[in-house]
Amino acid sequence: MVDIKGKAFRHSTAGRVYPGRGFLANDLQYPSNFLECATEAELREAGITIDDDETMTPEDVAKETEYQRNLQRREGATKEQFEWLGRFVQAFELMVSTVRIGCIMNTSFFPKHQQLMNIVFHHQAMSADALFSIFRAIITTVVTDPESQVPPEEQIAYKGVLQQISTEYCDLCSERNKMLHGTWRIGWYYDINETEFEKVFMHKGNVSKDGFRYVSPVNTVEDLKAVIKRCDDLEDMIGRVNAIFGFRQELRISRNFQKVGGRWKTVQPSR
Repeated sequence: MVDIKGKAFRHSTAGRVYPGRGFLANDLQYPSNFLECATEAELREAGITIDDDETMTPEDVAKETEYQRNLQRREGATKEQFEWLGRFVQAFELMVSTVRIGCIMNTSFFPKHQQLMNIVFHHQAMSADALFSIFRAIITTVVTDPESQVPPEEQIAYKGVLQQISTEYCDLCSERNKMLHGTWRIGWYYDINETEFEKVFMHKGNVSKDGFRYVSPVNTVEDLKAVIKRCDDLEDMIGRVNAIFGFRQELRISRNFQKVGGRWKTVQPSR
């Protein structure tokens, strides 16, 4: 129960609050100052019951207590979802930055040259996909150059590692595009009595040869955490390839990667 204009009103069970924008009740959108300026008839139409008795009953107290508890849970879930969405953006961009660093390192070996390469690889035309295509081509070109003297078995290992990185990288780029170009409604709930605050409300419209549909790449904070871990793991693999090329004396990738269960994994470098 809330006190507005000297009267007590019960919370509408059909309303959805939009912070700073108003609320939705009975399928109609009302402005944020509606409660302060509406007539009693308009309040009734919006599903808000006028109660002339301002004394809260035990039932009202219990409902209000539960409402406030859920409000705190909702605010906590909202902050958590915003936090992990930001952490995803950071993890993804760190992964892309590692690819960019690899491109610069392997096309320039002196500070002045690297400064020029910074212009090239930080240009807005360099999308995440384009950067990795260049990165992969540079590594492959160096490894297969006879002057590099990389054994055939090592070349095969490079090809396998780069293929695995490419597949995961492209999938993460697709997931990133869906998430950052999707529509998010963090903290929005269609029912004022909603209690499933762990659910993430977001969707991205997808147009394909099969028509149109909405997709939701993440539905919970745990989904966001899982994608972040994938970015972190892939950044580690790309960084390991950069480290191998940073020394250049011996380009043996098998000392840093091993194939386990059909998948390439990083290992402690062997001597």
